[in-house]
Order: sequence, then structure tokens, then C-alpha cells
Amino acid sequence: GKVSQLAKTDGYIVSMAPAQSYFDLQSKHFSRSVILQESEREWHSEFHYFGANVYAYLLAKFGHEIFDFISIQFYESYSRAAMSIHHKG
Repeated sequence: GKVSQLAKTDGYIVSMAPAQSYFDLQSKHFSRSVILQESEREWHSEFHYFGANVYAYLLAKFGHEIFDFISIQFYESYSRAAMSIHHKG
């Protein structure tokens, strides 16, 4: 956050590129932990590294004005996007 603020002040283009669960617009869940399990998920519920919108905290704390763009990454292991592609094709 602070480094992004300084970079923006110095004229740099600043981006945010979180994995999907770290900035998931379809989820209301939030935690600053990145070692979470979604036991209610039917697909790979044993995976323990979901982010629960931890990047939303950074956006709220430091403001959207410092980010020129946000690119959500769908490559995350067992992401909601991957689950949808796997089940729906």
C-alpha cells in the first residue's frame, strides 16, 4: 500500500493483480488470512489457500485512486473460475 502510494506520487503506473479468491467480487467473505479452507465447496474442499478478499482490505485502506488498473488472476489453483470451467466447459 505505502509503496504503491509512493510510486503513484512519483508518476508510475500502479496495478494490483490478486488471485481470484484474494479479490473475489462474487464473495462476501473476508479474512486477512491466506490459509483458508472452504469446507462447503464440493470441488477440492481440501485446498487450504484461499484468500477471502484480503486485497479488498488494501483497496479500502489505501484507496482506489492509487491503482491505475486491477487485473484479477484466474490461474489460482481451484479458483471459482477454474471450477466453473471444469464443470461447465
